[in-house]
Amino acid sequence: MYIFADELHSYLKWPCLISFSHFQTCVSANRFLIQEEIFDVFVDKICSNIKTLKMGNGMDHSCSLGPLINTAQIDKVRHHTYSS
Repeated sequence: MYIFADELHSYLKWPCLISFSHFQTCVSANRFLIQEEIFDVFVDKICSNIKTLKMGNGMDHSCSLGPLINTAQIDKVRHHTYSS
């Protein structure tokens, strides 16, 4: 996902909705390419948004994050985490 300065505000919620959704998504951003001038602002704001996410039972609509489906998905998330 490309993040540019001229539309920074519209991007701030979408990465959270796309990457941290308890709904199925057909496309999920694995990497963000952020314009250098807004990098620090984007990281600060997206981290603030991520801190508001609630982890729990995927059937509970008050939760933002549910469990991963299987071991392969856990391995994929670990790979993304360690390679970033």
